[in-house]
Amino acid sequence: MRERAEGNTAAGNDQGFVLVAVLLVALVLILVAVTFTYGVRSRVKSIASAVDSAEAEALADAGVQLAVMDLQARRSGSSQTSRFAAGSAAVVCAAPSQAGVIAIEVRDEAGKIDLNTNNEALLLALVVGLGTPIEKARPIVSRILDFRDGDSQARPDGAEAEDYAGRAPPKNRPFDAVEEIEQVLAIPPKLVLEMRPFLTVNSGAEGFDPLQAPPGLRDVIVRGAALTSETGFASSSAAMGQWEGIPTSFVSRSEGRAVSVLATGAARGGGRFTRWAILEAPQAGRGDFTIRRWMQAPSSVAADYNGEKPPC
Repeated sequence: MRERAEGNTAAGNDQGFVLVAVLLVALVLILVAVTFTYGVRSRVKSIASAVDSAEAEALADAGVQLAVMDLQARRSGSSQTSRFAAGSAAVVCAAPSQAGVIAIEVRDEAGKIDLNTNNEALLLALVVGLGTPIEKARPIVSRILDFRDGDSQARPDGAEAEDYAGRAPPKNRPFDAVEEIEQVLAIPPKLVLEMRPFLTVNSGAEGFDPLQAPPGLRDVIVRGAALTSETGFASSSAAMGQWEGIPTSFVSRSEGRAVSVLATGAARGGGRFTRWAILEAPQAGRGDFTIRRWMQAPSSVAADYNGEKPPC
């Protein structure tokens, strides 16, 4: 009897061990299955997100091409109306096959201040109008001019190669991109960020067109012109005449030389992508627009993307 009882106990222990082992194997298999499923789901989501982003980018690029075609037709005379007129509100339309929505905005670069302008008083008014004290603004403008001029002689309060110790020296050539202003010696980063929306290198004008100016620029120039006139750094605004509070020497009417196009593609999956392009008009009205800049913009076109939209 004792031997039979011991045998039963041993058999029970073996069965318990086997049961525990089976449970552990089952648990491992469950964990593997859960991990695999999670990995597959994450991969599917990642692929779907990539596809959605690619669709949004394609829509944005298509939006720029739509604007180019419209501008080209208007300039060649084959169309008397412009769907994407510079300075008008953003146009929002539905892409074919319900692929998504495109918002397109066109701005005339003549509404900004060309960083290569010889209008020193205008640059000074911009810097002062953005809140920089005049005693600090004057050297900043001098350093900007020294950075791009063709000589190595520093202006009063300016800077040339010997002042750029440990840094890349001035270009001594015109600015090719607005971002190059960051290379100018001792310009506060905050001021650079505030200036950039108001600057261009594509208008070729000595002033700017207030009718095409981006939001806020006219107020900045009016404020800066008043302050610089009071301190003698610019001619009296009364002597120069005024254009809505802006000295006439600061005003250059647009010749349609270059436009910037912002196009945001909103894909069906919720992804968005904004393309920013700068287009230069053909000389003498002949030929195609030349693309000078082609890059991703940090923010979407301000528009309503919801609801039914007219076809693009």
